[in-house]
Amino acid sequence: MIRKIIVLGGGSAGFMAAIALKVKLPALDVLVIRSKDIGIIGVGEGSTVALTRFLHEYLKIGMKKFHEVAQPTWKMGLKFIWGPRPEFHYPFGPGMEAKYDDLPKGKGYYCDQDSQYCDLYSAMMTHDKVFERAGAGPRMHDSLSYHFENEKFVQFLEGYAIAQGVRTLDDTVLEVKQNEAGITGLVLKGGQTETADLYVDSSGFISLLLGKTLGEPFIPFKSSLYCDRAVAGGWDRTDEPIKPYTTCENMDAGWCWQIEHINRIIRGYVYASDFISDEAAEKEFRDKNPKVVKTRIVKFVSGRYERCWVKNVVAVGNACGFVEPLEATALGVIAMQSRLLANTLLDCDCQLRPTQSANYNDWHARN
Repeated sequence: MIRKIIVLGGGSAGFMAAIALKVKLPALDVLVIRSKDIGIIGVGEGSTVALTRFLHEYLKIGMKKFHEVAQPTWKMGLKFIWGPRPEFHYPFGPGMEAKYDDLPKGKGYYCDQDSQYCDLYSAMMTHDKVFERAGAGPRMHDSLSYHFENEKFVQFLEGYAIAQGVRTLDDTVLEVKQNEAGITGLVLKGGQTETADLYVDSSGFISLLLGKTLGEPFIPFKSSLYCDRAVAGGWDRTDEPIKPYTTCENMDAGWCWQIEHINRIIRGYVYASDFISDEAAEKEFRDKNPKVVKTRIVKFVSGRYERCWVKNVVAVGNACGFVEPLEATALGVIAMQSRLLANTLLDCDCQLRPTQSANYNDWHARN
């Protein structure tokens, strides 16, 4: 019987999982243990509709409060400066395969020279707009997600989690105790040992419980995803418009992203270190973006652990896998993992059986 859950890690993954568990199963004792010693990647966050629906439909988080604290900007999709065309859009609305009633084929068939006006959402992106006018205000639609700064997003999640009854503890894990059944306790720097019935590993790339302690095998994606580093930086916004999309631009050994915040513009160059040095990548990045101020290198490995639910540990977020530096995709996966974990416990009345963790692992591997 699952009565107490420890979530290890106080980033977006840890708090999203904790909130989902507490909202759907209020009787659970949910404790988030986070260490101030572990910083955040914080390269500017984009998201997809999966996160928007998780926040506002599944968790019922009010949009007004979220916007006040997290201070996001709207994101309608992605703009690609990539390939033979000057640009093309990937909006969150209906795709190129969708049909208009008075045309016999999917609308993509008719986008010969350009695709900016294939539908209303792409047309709005072309002009850096988000909504149609409707009288005195905007006509809302649901083909939307967000850009936000990680610190503000986590600040909102932490406040919301505490309001729902999630407990938090600032401490560092010194030792992980285990036996054949899994984790038996976390020995903390503060002197106490915390135990739980289920442990959620949201310790990021460290993967302290799943990877380091339980030794779950890691499956790299190096054979198909060559990029393994990013150089990131940005500048303060002056007269640039806030664009309602993530810009993706191809580079010599990878691609460049642009994330739009209210007062900042964040750029990053994702590259394959087998094909370009860090110094050459930064030069190419700065040549393309002369306004960039301070930069830093982020190293990562694309891949996943073979299973993300092992014994009494379930990993959420980067602790169980990561695909390129596509933070929007990562946040969408975290949202879906958190929802599935809460629904699994809800469906079985917190009495887990092996088939449930097996199904969870199968879903995660495919996703």
